[in-house]
Amino acid sequence: MKYWAGKGEGMNDDKELTLTFTHEQAWSYATYLNRVKRLDYRVLADDADETTLMHEAGEVVWQALAAAGVVSR
Repeated sequence: MKYWAGKGEGMNDDKELTLTFTHEQAWSYATYLNRVKRLDYRVLADDADETTLMHEAGEVVWQALAAAGVVSR
């Protein structure tokens, strides 16, 4: 299974994912995304642009969890 395509490879293509979580996993991850702050992403990112992308990706996942009825905010 390939987890990392690398920067630049297929970067302009939107990715649609289908994930299956247990209720406990979904709730825990929604809670995590609620608690994580921009500074947490910044510590792990290479630069400010990547920080923004990581933060935005977290919001996309959180919105999907909320749409599925998992809301911890």
